[in-house]
Amino acid sequence: MSLGSIRAKKELQDQMSPSIKEEIQLPTESFTDTELLLYWTKYAQKLGDKGYKIMESLLLINDPVVNGKCLLTKQLKTNLHSLHKINTTD
Repeated sequence: MSLGSIRAKKELQDQMSPSIKEEIQLPTESFTDTELLLYWTKYAQKLGDKGYKIMESLLLINDPVVNGKCLLTKQLKTNLHSLHKINTTD
């Protein structure tokens, strides 16, 4: 395939695909920490059911915390090099 035919194919795909942005309405109702944890867990389980097991486990490591209008999560910082060293010295 030539560069021209690849470019023409991409232009055709761009013309055929609609470029309408969907407007998302975010919820405005208040919620409790218990409700947040319930939906957080359900969402993580939904990801796990779809096969995203790593994402599921990352979401379930720590509970999120509401700070005003922000949702705070703690993520583990892992040094892969040090993990490799630990595994090779055993």
